Amino acid sequence: MELIKSDPAIIIPIKFLKKILKITDLGDLNFYLGMSVERGHSPIEGKFIFLHQNGYIMRTLEEYAMSNCKPSSSPADPSSKLCKAMGPKDEEERRTMENIPYRGIVGSLIYAMICTRPDIAQAVIAVSQYSSNPGPEHFRACKRILRYLKGKPQGGIMYRSIPILEAYSDSDWGTNPDHGRSITGYVIFMGGGPICWSSKTQKSVALSSCEAEYYALAEVIKELLWVVQFLTELGFPPPPRKNICRQPSCH
Repeated sequence: MELIKSDPAIIIPIKFLKKILKITDLGDLNFYLGMSVERGHSPIEGKFIFLHQNGYIMRTLEEYAMSNCKPSSSPADPSSKLCKAMGPKDEEERRTMENIPYRGIVGSLIYAMICTRPDIAQAVIAVSQYSSNPGPEHFRACKRILRYLKGKPQGGIMYRSIPILEAYSDSDWGTNPDHGRSITGYVIFMGGGPICWSSKTQKSVALSSCEAEYYALAEVIKELLWVVQFLTELGFPPPPRKNICRQPSCH
């Protein structure tokens, strides 16, 4: 409702509902489910809306005793691949991990990821796969994500008056040591900011990097078609689309 309330076709039904129901108009949205909404104007880019979860992230860091941690420049270590073999090695490690709120940390990170922080998607999905039997290495990976958020608590999403729909996709190739499947990642931009993003394991084993890239491309195209259909049903003409594929093996 916040995005389309200025549309006359929406305003008229709202005025009618106010006559028969007790509806309170609280003005412009500035906070919703842990997300802060800020509006502004730039001389170069014009009006913009900025979504962030600074308060939620700071409370999460405090809850898990990471308020004074050293910030990290990246959410994950690219040289380290998590796997099931990193689970507890003995009974002592198992007891130690039982006293660590691993699932709670992962849940908090997932909420930040799905709301305003697509930059931590790959790292969060990686640690979430080991929630049933986490080990010290998995916990260190979780803390690294928290340290990254500590350094960038006000990171978020900015939307501007840019009527272009952009889609990007990518994948690795068989880097998971547990099952050898590849990771698909994609993001769809509209108004200069991401509106859909995903990082997930592919359903089958790709026999080449080209095949893995095609799987990723197929996923983002399916999501892009849904976005176009959704905009059409809302009465908005689909904006110009800019499809990006930078992998030579896909051409």
